[in-house]
Amino acid sequence: MITDFETNKVFLSALLKTNKYEYFWKELERILEKHSIKPEFIENTHDIWCRDYMPIQIGEKEYVQFKYFPDYYVNHKYIKRLTIQEELQYLTPDNIKLIDLIVDGGNIVKSKNKAIMTEKVFKENKNRTRKSVVDMLLKALRIDELYFIPVQPYDLTGHADGMVRFYDENTLLVNKFVQETDSWRKKLKYALAKTRLNIVEFPYIYSDEKNEGEWTAKGCYINYAQIGNLIIFPQFNINEDGNALRRIKELYPEPAYHVEPIDATDVAKEGGVLNCLTWNTHKPIIHNAIDYLIPLYGDENSMLVIHKDDINEINDALCVRLSPKNKEIKTAWSIQKTFKHIEPIDGISTEDIDGARSILTKYYSSEELSDILESLSSPTKNAMIELMEIPPRLKNYRPKN
Repeated sequence: MITDFETNKVFLSALLKTNKYEYFWKELERILEKHSIKPEFIENTHDIWCRDYMPIQIGEKEYVQFKYFPDYYVNHKYIKRLTIQEELQYLTPDNIKLIDLIVDGGNIVKSKNKAIMTEKVFKENKNRTRKSVVDMLLKALRIDELYFIPVQPYDLTGHADGMVRFYDENTLLVNKFVQETDSWRKKLKYALAKTRLNIVEFPYIYSDEKNEGEWTAKGCYINYAQIGNLIIFPQFNINEDGNALRRIKELYPEPAYHVEPIDATDVAKEGGVLNCLTWNTHKPIIHNAIDYLIPLYGDENSMLVIHKDDINEINDALCVRLSPKNKEIKTAWSIQKTFKHIEPIDGISTEDIDGARSILTKYYSSEELSDILESLSSPTKNAMIELMEIPPRLKNYRPKN
């Protein structure tokens, strides 16, 4: 499977941009921008916990999608929060294999070749034998080792990602559970011993707050987000914050990693933290993307680029508007709809192209240039509809969304 360290892209529920999460979103946006990560947004979600209803990436271009039908949402109190996977709108990967098992993404804690889940997966799929469920999971995730731990008492979701976390292939971070019963801790210890992993205790504070009758996730530091070498680490305005932050920085020291603390109090009230609300993936980078981008005009403040194969398409073509100095990237769109009238695209000199490309490489990373090229190469359905004439290179292209 693709590990967190291998990821370079993050998706978020579009609900995070609403007024309800305004303060949190501004902080998260600032951190992502600081590290040149441009998030993609998932539309038509009914809660912000996109980890649970999104696919699992098992290879560079391979994903598996489990059924999302959690028991904690299938009642009159919470049914309005149930996201329907078929209604989601996002940049859908090409190769997604559907798996006939009910599994929340937050219950799969993974490394490259191992995974840990709670026993709840068997309750959710009680129409199948335990062996059948295990065999299907091993095959779907393409792993050799799969282990199960008991559900934490009073945890509504029953997810493993609020309890444990792989530090590397042989080391597991585990919450320091001091307030649970001795009998439950013995069950957990026994289950962890079966993994033969090195166990490292991690700071954890048992939440003493409830919201709408359910315990909040305040104090669940292990549910941090990791995108490549960036760790976005939750803080809850409690005494343990400083100790937890020091510990994560010891485990992930500079300059190899970058740890960014964020006040996660608002989202924790709803029962989850940062791993829950992020879906991070590995997106292949086109390292020579700059060679395919042709500027129509522009400077450091504003620039318009097209795909090099569209340079002779004077009727219409896809373009991306950029603001290099501000590192802004707009969605690919029709040139004719972007401007009411344009001149034929046949007077661009090599000098103009080289100058514009110098500006692009100055302000945009390889990942961002790759994203710009991809938006021109794989435009959305709406962008295709807006084109007055489809360029020859896209005649056989079928947008997914």
